Amino acid sequence: ICPAINVRCRYSSFGCAWTGPRKDLESHEKQCPLHNVQGLVTQLRVQQQLVTQLQQVANNSNQMIELHSQNLARVQSNKSPGHLLHMLELAYVTTCIPARYIADRSTSWKHFERSREGRAAVHNFFTFMPTAILCMRIFVNAIDQMFELEHAKNREHLLDLMLDLLLSYSITMLGVVAISCCFVESQSSWEWQCHEKWSRMLGKPHPVIRDMVAISLLTVYFSVMDLLGGGKNAIIIWMFCLLTSVFFPAVVLTVVGSSDLNFVSIYHRTPTRIMKSGRAFPVVTFGLRYGFLANLVGASSCLDAIILYRLCLHYKILKRDYVLGMDCFISDVTNSNFWWSLCGFRISVMFGLAHFENGNLSLNDLMLPILISVVSLIVLIVMDRAISELAELGVTIGKTIHQAGKNGLGPRNEPPPGREYNQTGMLVFGIWCASISVVALAR
Repeated sequence: ICPAINVRCRYSSFGCAWTGPRKDLESHEKQCPLHNVQGLVTQLRVQQQLVTQLQQVANNSNQMIELHSQNLARVQSNKSPGHLLHMLELAYVTTCIPARYIADRSTSWKHFERSREGRAAVHNFFTFMPTAILCMRIFVNAIDQMFELEHAKNREHLLDLMLDLLLSYSITMLGVVAISCCFVESQSSWEWQCHEKWSRMLGKPHPVIRDMVAISLLTVYFSVMDLLGGGKNAIIIWMFCLLTSVFFPAVVLTVVGSSDLNFVSIYHRTPTRIMKSGRAFPVVTFGLRYGFLANLVGASSCLDAIILYRLCLHYKILKRDYVLGMDCFISDVTNSNFWWSLCGFRISVMFGLAHFENGNLSLNDLMLPILISVVSLIVLIVMDRAISELAELGVTIGKTIHQAGKNGLGPRNEPPPGREYNQTGMLVFGIWCASISVVALAR
């Protein structure tokens, strides 16, 4: 070390201004006025180090306090599956800003993400929502029709208005019955219960309330399509109801349950497993499928399609995956002899009607109803396939949105500083809002 290099006094931090060559440093420090108070200087240095350490501890404590305050605020703002606005907020957050949901799911959204009941409530809400909105819209239309009665042009017009009014109120009442049954059956959100009284009457455990809801929804969709004229507008409304009842719940539920590997696995390939996460899926799809088919081809041809479908499933001509769980009480009848007997009855009815109408039997008279029945079966298979593909598409998009949300988190899984919107999720949410609006404005 060069002895001529300029250095400062060791007591410079306490006020000594001397600087000089290194070779004179030792003699200066012996004569330095602060040398006599060396012990005090050492204590001051130690205290200064302690003050610095305390400041660091205080800064860390302030950061911890701020973090706990944020967590406390999130806990205090816990969302509830029973709150309508919280459900709608969940739809927005999980699709549009998934990173925010993932960051807050263990605090604000813990009742949705951690419990099976919470996930089932999410599934039931978004699956049943289009049907409830449609029934409310029909009720509003009925009120409008009441004011049109006094402006009827003639007796026939008045009769038509009264029939439409009666049908609208019937649809509303059936919707109320279906919703009421869901509230009455409150023991579980993911499966229908078998009541002991009804089970004794039927001889085996059977979820009777599930079947009541399924039949009510079948009648609702059949009557709605008939009320709307059964044409292009009715089919469009039905398609939007199908889209919002199957596709969007799969997207939201996949994002909500993606942290649970067992839950994610129930969405593999087919919508058959989706029913395990909520009890609304089988009854709503039952009403959508058979209500549409009965209005399109008639009740008798719809029954023929059901008979043919069950026989094809029994003999493994068709895959069971596309229908299991969506047929409610129909799936409970597994005896092929019953379906063959019903098939024979339908054939005899066809022969009887052909003979009654024409007086004699011809091949053309028999081929037409058989052809319609086969076409009805094809339509039913196509609908089931469409439901399967919609559910699978929803799960795929849900996983994509969830992965994008995970990628948007910070190194400590903290939420992003701003609202980082997911473009795919915003598109899905926009389609859902537009579809719900079309259903709500149905006339």
